Amino acid sequence: MGRTGVNLLLNAPAELKIIDVVAFVATADTGSFSQAALLHGCSQSMISRRVQELEAAAGGRLFGRTGRGVRLTELGGALLPQARALLGQAGQFLEQATSTQDQPSGTVHVALPRWSADGPVAALVNQIARRYPKIRLVIHETYTRDTVDGLAAGRLDIGIFNGTSPAEPPNAQRLFASDLVLLGRRGAPLVAGPTVPLAALDGARVVTPPTPNQIEAILSTVLKDRGIQLRIDLEINSGAMLREVVRHSDRYGIALVHGIKGDLAHHDLAAARIVEPSLTLHTFCATGPKHRISHASRAVEKCVVAIMRAHHASVMRLMPGPAVHSPG
Repeated sequence: MGRTGVNLLLNAPAELKIIDVVAFVATADTGSFSQAALLHGCSQSMISRRVQELEAAAGGRLFGRTGRGVRLTELGGALLPQARALLGQAGQFLEQATSTQDQPSGTVHVALPRWSADGPVAALVNQIARRYPKIRLVIHETYTRDTVDGLAAGRLDIGIFNGTSPAEPPNAQRLFASDLVLLGRRGAPLVAGPTVPLAALDGARVVTPPTPNQIEAILSTVLKDRGIQLRIDLEINSGAMLREVVRHSDRYGIALVHGIKGDLAHHDLAAARIVEPSLTLHTFCATGPKHRISHASRAVEKCVVAIMRAHHASVMRLMPGPAVHSPG
């Protein structure tokens, strides 16, 4: 390729702007200028202009337009791996720069599940304020699908999410595994003991979060295989409202125990672990793209992992009978 070969990006430092490379990679990843603009919170014209400036420096077109967006040209495809490597080096440079300071600094975007409102979020905010006062947290309440998408797209730095498999996804570590529990008002027959067989739920009135969700995903196959039918005549997109309905009706809820710590501690509700079979979800902590990992995000990640595991342990101590699962 001569002057426009794969080494061009490193051969023309005076003409190169990192922001242009960011726009190039974002457009390649999303397949359109508009989606790249949404990803980075700027206008489509700005992304297009940045790509054009990089094309001028490269001496050739990086994208060709299609009916549905853009596609890489031969030159763009050749330069993309080196552009990614360049962004990774830039991230390492910033991490090295921030690590030389007395305290890590910067903004860290963290996605937490709804049950984090019952203890972990306050613990995280207080711990970061005490240990790392120069870090600015932006906390998002998200579902698993939104968390995974946000991490992959680079909108999030750290995310907590659930999965049905114990296998660790890329850039993730498993925090703990826990079985689903049946939630009922204190004294309700199905939650009188520490466990309840899944077959006992046949015909029970159950309130659940709206589908799709991880609980529905693990239930659907197991219930169908065993011919068990739940009377799901109510869906509520609020953990607090769901628990309030369960507390004051003959309905039950199916949930992870982490969001009901306060209710268990104050004896408002009772929970029985579902068995025969157990319905297990695995909780993970993941980081975003490697070029986004900073000294600050690593510090926050360590705090998040410790707080989530401590919360899990404290909830397990409130459950009757043996702990559901050990952390890790």
